[in-house]
Amino acid sequence: MPLPNGRGAGYILCAKTAMNRPRFTPLPPVSQPSRALSGWRARLASDPIPRLLREGPPSVLARIRRDLIDDSEAPGLDEVWGYPEVKALVKKIEKDGSFAPKAPEKALGSAEFAVALATLRGLDRLADLGVRVGPPDTTVREKEKREIEPRAPGKELLGKPHNHRDVQRDLRGHALAKAHRARESAKEAAKQALRAASGEVVEDGAAAEAAAKEISKPATRESVRDAAFKAAKVPKELQKCVDFLLSSQTADGGLAALAVSDNPKVKGKLPALHFQGWAVSALCRIGFESDPRVEKALQFLIERRQDDGGWAWRGVRTDSAARPSSHLVTGMVLRAFAASGARRGSREARRAAELLATRFLQPDRYPDRKAPSYWEILTEPRFYTDVLDALDTVTAIGLGKENSGVRTAEAYLRSRQAADGLWYPGPPPSKAETFAGGSAVTAKAKPGASSKDAKDAGKETDAAISLTLRVLVVLRRIN
Repeated sequence: MPLPNGRGAGYILCAKTAMNRPRFTPLPPVSQPSRALSGWRARLASDPIPRLLREGPPSVLARIRRDLIDDSEAPGLDEVWGYPEVKALVKKIEKDGSFAPKAPEKALGSAEFAVALATLRGLDRLADLGVRVGPPDTTVREKEKREIEPRAPGKELLGKPHNHRDVQRDLRGHALAKAHRARESAKEAAKQALRAASGEVVEDGAAAEAAAKEISKPATRESVRDAAFKAAKVPKELQKCVDFLLSSQTADGGLAALAVSDNPKVKGKLPALHFQGWAVSALCRIGFESDPRVEKALQFLIERRQDDGGWAWRGVRTDSAARPSSHLVTGMVLRAFAASGARRGSREARRAAELLATRFLQPDRYPDRKAPSYWEILTEPRFYTDVLDALDTVTAIGLGKENSGVRTAEAYLRSRQAADGLWYPGPPPSKAETFAGGSAVTAKAKPGASSKDAKDAGKETDAAISLTLRVLVVLRRIN
């Protein structure tokens, strides 16, 4: 029998079938595969950044944001100065601005040298934690990752990345424009002050122009940097510390307190060039590069190079510039050039960096830390020249993968990554320690271990986190 609207029995069968079907249930969402890393992080055997973000102190997190994941909101001095680890270190500064020396510093030389070395290490550690006065050091890589303001009204950049030339042009233009506005404001203020002064002032404004003449000098990158440094608020503890380290500076620029010889009981004839280079590096890293005393100390190093472009321990191992350089001394002196924005690209720095790159994992020319194995002893915080410190220095100066020495050092550094993703201080681990995922101290940190072992393991892990961060910054720069 036909149904209304011409529908037949087939319609009833289809309707019943449709009614008996189970309701539609959406399939469970398919888990998305983890996003594959790209670029320099993809080449790591294991990516340690997530662990650093979980376990690192505030200073480590800030540096990761600034140097590894391109976060433009880098913390300023006020925020960094409040970090617990920074506060703990600042508390150790004595009333005169020095740091009390420990056994390692006392074992190397006189009491004066030990205090100066401890103070130098304290400043360098503050720089590691992110303490810096004045504007940040604007290397090409750091410029590239900061958000750039509009170049002109109506031309928005929308936060998109640009090439190096665009970034350099924008930053330089904004800095010079800001300096120009500051000069014009100061000039106008000087004119108004002179108009409001007594009748001795020349009415035609000539005196005002003369008073503002110094302000009207053409702006340069150095003048902008110096003005920003003078305007910055330097914590009094930091200023006292810097003044103490530079208090022994002589007329030629040398830091007399850093004079040391190979015999701890005998004072050296000259400041040890490697420790002076380290001191200049620490001062530049915390923002005192424009201090005339720091420039004078850096010039002291330039005037005492060896003929091959490196440095040696003058007054102890040699008194002649014709002798070969020492990679121990050269590596520590080059820290000063790598930390100086004005000297980093100099011909002297480039020549010494290329020389040092030929010495990677090779024996030194002098008896001090002569064996090649000293290259492999990674220190945290840094002290003598090792493969990580030297690679950091030469790549900051501008050497890259086109240099065979850089490639050799990078390959070795990658081979030192432990199974847990971190790099650990000290010599290369044995096979048993490598299998355990770290070092001998880390292997002890298991349930049931003593409190002393757990404390040692915690210190070892903290040092490994800091060292790993330094390694990642270098590997990113190379790649």
